[in-house]
Amino acid sequence: MTRKKAPKASRLIAQSQPNDVRSEILSRIFDKVLDLPSYVSELNTLLSSVPVDLKRVGEIIREHPKLSDHIMHLCKLRIAGFDDQNGSIDHGVVFLGTQQMRTLILACCMIVDIGSCYSLSQLRSFWQHGLLTASLSERIALYIGYPGPTTAWRAGLFHDAGALALVRWAADTRSAGPSANAICGEMIEEERKSFGTDHCFVGSLIGREWGLPEEIVDVLEFHHNPDGSKYDRVLVGIVAAADKYCVGRGIKFQLVKEPASEPREDSFQQALCYLLPGLDNDLARNLKDVLEITYLQKINHLASDCGSVFGGVGLQV
Repeated sequence: MTRKKAPKASRLIAQSQPNDVRSEILSRIFDKVLDLPSYVSELNTLLSSVPVDLKRVGEIIREHPKLSDHIMHLCKLRIAGFDDQNGSIDHGVVFLGTQQMRTLILACCMIVDIGSCYSLSQLRSFWQHGLLTASLSERIALYIGYPGPTTAWRAGLFHDAGALALVRWAADTRSAGPSANAICGEMIEEERKSFGTDHCFVGSLIGREWGLPEEIVDVLEFHHNPDGSKYDRVLVGIVAAADKYCVGRGIKFQLVKEPASEPREDSFQQALCYLLPGLDNDLARNLKDVLEITYLQKINHLASDCGSVFGGVGLQV
Protein backbone atom coordinates (compact mmCIF):
# COMPACT_ATOMS: atom_id res chain seq x y z
CA MET A 1 0.00 0.00 0.00
CA THR A 2 1.29 3.43 -0.94
CA ARG A 3 1.63 5.66 2.10
CA LYS A 4 1.54 9.42 2.47
CA LYS A 5 4.70 11.12 3.65
CA ALA A 6 4.80 14.37 5.55
CA PRO A 7 7.34 16.78 4.02
CA LYS A 8 5.61 19.90 5.33
CA ALA A 9 5.59 18.50 8.87
CA SER A 10 9.30 17.70 8.60
CA ARG A 11 10.04 21.32 7.74
CA LEU A 12 7.90 22.56 10.62
CA ILE A 13 9.64 20.23 13.06
CA ALA A 14 13.02 21.46 11.86
CA GLN A 15 11.94 25.08 12.30
CA SER A 16 10.60 24.58 15.84
CA GLN A 17 12.62 25.45 18.92
CA PRO A 18 15.70 23.25 19.38
CA ASN A 19 15.08 20.14 21.46
CA ASP A 20 16.71 16.90 20.33
CA VAL A 21 14.33 14.61 22.21
CA ARG A 22 11.28 16.55 21.10
CA SER A 23 12.38 16.62 17.46
CA GLU A 24 13.09 12.89 17.49
CA ILE A 25 9.67 12.08 18.96
CA LEU A 26 7.85 14.36 16.52
CA SER A 27 9.72 12.86 13.56
CA ARG A 28 8.84 9.35 14.69
CA ILE A 29 5.19 10.29 15.16
CA PHE A 30 4.98 11.54 11.60
CA ASP A 31 7.05 8.71 10.14
CA LYS A 32 5.39 5.83 11.98
CA VAL A 33 2.02 7.01 13.30
CA LEU A 34 0.85 9.61 10.79
CA ASP A 35 2.21 7.84 7.74
CA LEU A 36 -1.36 7.50 6.55
CA PRO A 37 -2.64 5.61 3.49
CA SER A 38 -2.56 7.42 0.17
CA TYR A 39 -6.36 7.55 -0.06
CA VAL A 40 -6.38 10.02 2.86
CA SER A 41 -4.24 12.43 0.89
CA GLU A 42 -6.38 11.94 -2.22
CA LEU A 43 -9.61 12.65 -0.31
CA ASN A 44 -8.08 15.74 1.28
CA THR A 45 -6.96 17.01 -2.14
CA LEU A 46 -10.32 16.27 -3.79
CA LEU A 47 -12.29 18.09 -1.09
CA SER A 48 -9.93 21.07 -1.28
CA SER A 49 -10.47 21.42 -5.02
CA VAL A 50 -13.02 23.48 -6.96
CA PRO A 51 -15.17 21.93 -8.28
CA VAL A 52 -15.23 18.79 -6.11
CA ASP A 53 -15.33 15.44 -7.90
CA LEU A 54 -18.18 14.00 -5.83
CA LYS A 55 -18.21 10.74 -7.76
CA ARG A 56 -14.56 10.03 -7.00
CA VAL A 57 -14.96 11.05 -3.34
CA GLY A 58 -17.82 8.58 -2.98
CA GLU A 59 -15.89 5.82 -4.75
CA ILE A 60 -12.88 6.13 -2.45
CA ILE A 61 -14.94 6.13 0.72
CA ARG A 62 -17.06 3.16 -0.35
CA GLU A 63 -13.86 1.20 -0.98
CA HIS A 64 -13.15 1.41 2.77
CA PRO A 65 -16.17 0.04 4.70
CA LYS A 66 -15.03 1.11 8.19
CA LEU A 67 -14.44 4.67 7.01
CA SER A 68 -17.77 4.66 5.18
CA ASP A 69 -19.63 3.48 8.31
CA HIS A 70 -18.09 6.24 10.44
CA ILE A 71 -18.93 8.95 7.92
CA MET A 72 -22.49 7.76 7.41
CA HIS A 73 -23.09 7.81 11.16
CA LEU A 74 -21.74 11.35 11.42
CA CYS A 75 -23.91 12.47 8.51
CA LYS A 76 -26.91 11.11 10.40
CA LEU A 77 -25.91 13.25 13.37
CA ARG A 78 -25.50 16.39 11.30
CA ILE A 79 -28.27 16.10 8.68
CA ALA A 80 -31.96 15.80 9.59
CA GLY A 81 -33.64 12.85 7.88
CA PHE A 82 -30.35 11.41 6.58
CA ASP A 83 -30.32 7.60 6.62
CA ASP A 84 -29.06 4.65 4.62
CA GLN A 85 -32.15 4.67 2.41
CA ASN A 86 -32.20 8.30 1.29
CA GLY A 87 -28.67 9.44 2.00
CA SER A 88 -25.25 8.83 0.48
CA ILE A 89 -21.72 10.15 0.80
CA ASP A 90 -22.40 12.40 -2.21
CA HIS A 91 -25.48 13.83 -0.51
CA GLY A 92 -23.48 14.32 2.68
CA VAL A 93 -20.93 16.46 0.87
CA VAL A 94 -23.69 18.56 -0.71
CA PHE A 95 -25.58 19.09 2.56
CA LEU A 96 -22.58 19.66 4.84
CA GLY A 97 -20.32 21.50 2.43
CA THR A 98 -16.85 20.47 1.39
CA GLN A 99 -14.98 21.97 4.35
CA GLN A 100 -17.16 20.40 7.03
CA MET A 101 -17.04 17.03 5.22
CA ARG A 102 -13.29 17.37 4.81
CA THR A 103 -12.73 17.80 8.55
CA LEU A 104 -15.14 14.96 9.26
CA ILE A 105 -13.35 12.62 6.84
CA LEU A 106 -9.90 13.45 8.20
CA ALA A 107 -11.11 12.74 11.74
CA CYS A 108 -12.62 9.43 10.62
CA CYS A 109 -9.44 8.49 8.76
CA MET A 110 -7.41 9.03 11.92
CA ILE A 111 -9.81 6.86 13.90
CA VAL A 112 -9.69 4.06 11.32
CA ASP A 113 -5.93 4.10 10.69
CA ILE A 114 -4.30 5.34 13.89
CA GLY A 115 -6.99 3.89 16.13
CA SER A 116 -6.25 0.29 15.16
CA CYS A 117 -4.14 -0.22 18.32
CA TYR A 118 -6.88 0.93 20.71
CA SER A 119 -9.61 -1.07 22.38
CA LEU A 120 -13.23 -0.35 21.47
CA SER A 121 -13.83 1.39 24.80
CA GLN A 122 -10.80 3.64 24.27
CA LEU A 123 -11.91 4.59 20.77
CA ARG A 124 -15.44 5.26 22.00
CA SER A 125 -14.10 7.59 24.68
CA PHE A 126 -12.10 9.57 22.10
CA TRP A 127 -14.97 9.73 19.60
CA GLN A 128 -17.57 10.68 22.18
CA HIS A 129 -15.37 13.44 23.61
CA GLY A 130 -14.79 14.89 20.14
CA LEU A 131 -18.45 14.74 19.13
CA LEU A 132 -19.72 16.26 22.36
CA THR A 133 -17.07 18.99 22.30
CA ALA A 134 -18.14 19.74 18.72
CA SER A 135 -21.82 20.00 19.67
CA LEU A 136 -21.14 22.21 22.69
CA SER A 137 -18.74 24.39 20.69
CA GLU A 138 -21.45 24.98 18.11
CA ARG A 139 -23.97 25.80 20.86
CA ILE A 140 -21.61 28.27 22.54
CA ALA A 141 -20.93 29.93 19.18
CA LEU A 142 -24.65 30.40 18.62
CA TYR A 143 -25.13 31.73 22.15
CA ILE A 144 -22.45 34.41 21.90
CA GLY A 145 -23.19 35.30 18.27
CA TYR A 146 -19.96 33.97 16.80
CA PRO A 147 -20.34 34.18 12.99
CA GLY A 148 -19.10 30.65 12.25
CA PRO A 149 -20.95 28.05 14.36
CA THR A 150 -20.17 25.33 11.81
CA THR A 151 -16.49 26.21 12.05
CA ALA A 152 -16.78 25.86 15.82
CA TRP A 153 -18.26 22.38 15.35
CA ARG A 154 -15.40 21.38 13.04
CA ALA A 155 -12.77 22.72 15.42
CA GLY A 156 -14.38 20.98 18.38
CA LEU A 157 -14.52 17.64 16.59
CA PHE A 158 -10.84 17.76 15.60
CA HIS A 159 -9.32 19.59 18.60
CA ASP A 160 -7.62 16.54 20.18
CA ALA A 161 -6.23 15.00 16.99
CA GLY A 162 -2.73 15.45 18.39
CA ALA A 163 -3.62 13.42 21.49
CA LEU A 164 -4.68 10.43 19.41
CA ALA A 165 -1.32 10.49 17.60
CA LEU A 166 0.79 11.12 20.71
CA VAL A 167 -0.86 8.35 22.72
CA ARG A 168 -0.54 5.94 19.79
CA TRP A 169 3.19 6.64 19.60
CA ALA A 170 3.56 6.20 23.36
CA ALA A 171 1.70 2.89 23.20
CA ASP A 172 3.87 1.64 20.34
CA THR A 173 7.08 2.52 22.21
CA ARG A 174 5.82 1.66 25.73
CA SER A 175 6.44 5.26 26.77
CA ALA A 176 3.13 5.98 28.46
CA GLY A 177 4.72 6.92 31.81
CA PRO A 178 3.31 6.38 35.29
CA SER A 179 -0.28 7.39 34.49
CA ALA A 180 -1.84 6.06 31.32
CA ASN A 181 -4.48 8.79 31.22
CA ALA A 182 -1.95 11.57 31.83
CA ILE A 183 -1.12 11.72 28.12
CA CYS A 184 -4.67 11.59 26.78
CA GLY A 185 -5.02 15.29 26.13
CA GLU A 186 -5.78 16.88 29.50
CA MET A 187 -2.42 17.04 31.34
CA ILE A 188 -0.18 19.25 29.22
CA GLU A 189 2.69 19.50 31.70
CA GLU A 190 2.84 15.71 32.07
CA GLU A 191 3.05 15.37 28.28
CA ARG A 192 5.84 17.92 28.06
CA LYS A 193 7.72 16.27 30.91
CA SER A 194 7.47 12.84 29.24
CA PHE A 195 8.00 13.81 25.59
CA GLY A 196 9.36 17.35 25.42
CA THR A 197 6.20 18.26 23.47
CA ASP A 198 2.44 18.03 23.88
CA HIS A 199 -0.63 17.04 21.91
CA CYS A 200 -1.41 20.68 21.09
CA PHE A 201 1.83 21.16 19.14
CA VAL A 202 1.48 17.73 17.50
CA GLY A 203 -2.09 18.66 16.54
CA SER A 204 -0.97 21.93 14.99
CA LEU A 205 1.54 20.05 12.82
CA ILE A 206 -1.21 17.67 11.71
CA GLY A 207 -3.45 20.60 10.83
CA ARG A 208 -0.75 22.35 8.83
CA GLU A 209 0.30 19.14 7.10
CA TRP A 210 -3.26 18.59 5.90
CA GLY A 211 -3.75 22.23 4.96
CA LEU A 212 -6.57 22.95 7.40
CA PRO A 213 -7.68 26.58 7.76
CA GLU A 214 -5.63 28.76 10.09
CA GLU A 215 -8.49 29.15 12.54
CA ILE A 216 -8.71 25.36 12.98
CA VAL A 217 -4.93 25.05 13.39
CA ASP A 218 -5.13 27.85 15.98
CA VAL A 219 -7.60 25.76 18.01
CA LEU A 220 -5.48 22.62 17.69
CA GLU A 221 -2.45 24.47 19.06
CA PHE A 222 -3.95 26.73 21.73
CA HIS A 223 -7.14 25.17 23.15
CA HIS A 224 -5.28 24.70 26.46
CA ASN A 225 -3.84 28.23 26.28
CA PRO A 226 -6.33 30.55 24.55
CA ASP A 227 -4.30 33.67 25.32
CA GLY A 228 -1.56 32.29 23.06
CA SER A 229 -3.93 32.32 20.08
CA LYS A 230 -2.42 33.77 16.92
CA TYR A 231 -5.48 33.89 14.68
CA ASP A 232 -8.94 33.63 16.30
CA ARG A 233 -8.97 34.02 20.09
CA VAL A 234 -12.77 33.79 20.27
CA LEU A 235 -12.92 30.45 18.45
CA VAL A 236 -10.12 29.03 20.59
CA GLY A 237 -11.99 30.15 23.70
CA ILE A 238 -15.22 28.57 22.47
CA VAL A 239 -13.63 25.15 21.96
CA ALA A 240 -11.65 25.45 25.19
CA ALA A 241 -14.88 26.09 27.11
CA ALA A 242 -16.66 23.15 25.47
CA ASP A 243 -13.65 20.91 26.13
CA LYS A 244 -13.52 21.96 29.78
CA TYR A 245 -17.20 21.23 30.28
CA CYS A 246 -16.85 17.75 28.74
CA VAL A 247 -13.82 16.90 30.88
CA GLY A 248 -15.63 18.12 33.99
CA ARG A 249 -18.41 15.69 33.13
CA GLY A 250 -15.95 12.83 32.70
CA ILE A 251 -16.42 12.75 28.92
CA LYS A 252 -12.82 12.55 27.81
CA PHE A 253 -10.30 10.39 25.98
CA GLN A 254 -9.25 7.65 28.41
CA LEU A 255 -7.05 4.58 28.19
CA VAL A 256 -8.27 3.46 31.61
CA LYS A 257 -11.85 4.17 32.73
CA GLU A 258 -12.10 6.70 35.55
CA PRO A 259 -15.23 7.70 37.50
CA ALA A 260 -17.00 10.83 36.31
CA SER A 261 -17.09 13.86 38.59
CA GLU A 262 -19.52 16.75 38.77
CA PRO A 263 -17.99 20.06 37.57
CA ARG A 264 -17.73 22.74 40.25
CA GLU A 265 -20.29 25.31 39.23
CA ASP A 266 -18.45 28.33 40.62
CA SER A 267 -15.09 27.47 39.06
CA PHE A 268 -16.60 26.64 35.66
CA GLN A 269 -18.53 29.89 35.60
CA GLN A 270 -15.31 31.78 36.32
CA ALA A 271 -13.55 29.78 33.62
CA LEU A 272 -16.22 30.81 31.10
CA CYS A 273 -15.58 34.49 31.85
CA TYR A 274 -11.86 33.97 31.19
CA LEU A 275 -12.24 31.75 28.13
CA LEU A 276 -14.87 33.99 26.52
CA PRO A 277 -13.83 37.63 27.16
CA GLY A 278 -16.79 39.95 27.29
CA LEU A 279 -18.98 37.43 29.08
CA ASP A 280 -20.15 38.81 32.43
CA ASN A 281 -21.23 36.67 35.39
CA ASP A 282 -24.91 36.69 34.47
CA LEU A 283 -24.25 35.66 30.87
CA ALA A 284 -21.78 33.02 32.04
CA ARG A 285 -24.37 31.62 34.45
CA ASN A 286 -26.96 31.48 31.67
CA LEU A 287 -24.48 29.85 29.29
CA LYS A 288 -23.64 27.22 31.90
CA ASP A 289 -27.35 26.36 32.06
CA VAL A 290 -27.54 26.22 28.25
CA LEU A 291 -24.59 23.82 28.17
CA GLU A 292 -26.22 21.64 30.79
CA ILE A 293 -29.40 21.38 28.73
CA THR A 294 -27.42 20.67 25.55
CA TYR A 295 -25.36 18.03 27.33
CA LEU A 296 -28.47 16.24 28.58
CA GLN A 297 -30.00 16.38 25.10
CA LYS A 298 -26.90 15.03 23.36
CA ILE A 299 -25.27 12.56 25.71
CA ASN A 300 -27.59 9.57 25.36
CA HIS A 301 -27.82 10.02 21.60
CA LEU A 302 -24.03 10.20 21.31
CA ALA A 303 -23.57 7.20 23.58
CA SER A 304 -25.89 5.14 21.41
CA ASP A 305 -24.34 6.39 18.17
CA CYS A 306 -20.74 5.80 19.30
CA GLY A 307 -21.78 2.35 20.47
CA SER A 308 -23.23 1.50 17.07
CA VAL A 309 -20.07 2.68 15.33
CA PHE A 310 -17.76 0.72 17.62
CA GLY A 311 -19.23 -2.74 17.74
CA GLY A 312 -22.79 -2.04 18.86
CA VAL A 313 -21.89 -1.58 22.51
CA GLY A 314 -23.39 1.41 24.32
CA LEU A 315 -21.27 3.77 26.40
CA GLN A 316 -21.51 4.06 30.14
CA VAL A 317 -21.67 7.70 31.22
